[in-house]
Amino acid sequence: MEKLILSENEIQSLVAKVGERITADYKGCEKPPVIICVMNGAMAFCADLLKRVDLDVVFDYIQVKSWSGTKSTGQIQMVKDISTDIKGRDVLLVEDIVDTGHSMLYLTKYLQEKYQPKTLKICAFFDKPSGRQVELKAHYVGYELKGNEFLVGYGLDYNGLGRNIPYVFVPSKDQIEAWDKANKD
Repeated sequence: MEKLILSENEIQSLVAKVGERITADYKGCEKPPVIICVMNGAMAFCADLLKRVDLDVVFDYIQVKSWSGTKSTGQIQMVKDISTDIKGRDVLLVEDIVDTGHSMLYLTKYLQEKYQPKTLKICAFFDKPSGRQVELKAHYVGYELKGNEFLVGYGLDYNGLGRNIPYVFVPSKDQIEAWDKANKD
């Protein structure tokens, strides 16, 4: 590890705060809000967040792909669509990190055009404004990143590895080389 960004305890404290805000904001909805997890990265955050939202909610997930290694490919590929009818519903899209913003912009436009939700908000554990390439704002953010470092852990991965690590860190060059080797074997 080159540098620790957030410990497991710090992460859980931030998740609790985001969960409290969401609970307060969605308390008056006439129907339970729909929480859509953006797989695979947001899985850890969304699972923890669901435990901290003190409301009845409907859960679904969607999956897109736009990264390879440490870089965004710039092309968004739909892997799995939602299966819940969200027309006229309050929807919260849960993401691990909003970086360039391309994936979230794609998903929000896609969901609005295809399903016409009543409201659609973005919740991201990490927000990285320094990487933003499109105009987009997350409504709920656990932690704002100031730098432009590549991170692993708590859902963030390097070519599929590291998502299960309960803290977030900047991997060392040696770790990346080891992961590259593990993926080749």
